Amino acid sequence: MKKIRKEINDNLPQVDKLLSDTGETILKTLDNFLNDVVKGAEKLFESPFKEKEKKK
Repeated sequence: MKKIRKEINDNLPQVDKLLSDTGETILKTLDNFLNDVVKGAEKLFESPFKEKEKKK
């Protein structure tokens, strides 16, 4: 039992780092996805008069 506890305690920092890294990756991926959705929506709902508006 002591050996199991020691192994768990020794490996917990690795598990914590793995969870932290995974959480950061998920957040970055979600942020990129939402940015792409916004860019796509901007293109989809783009004003047909955009060129005329730029010339003014």
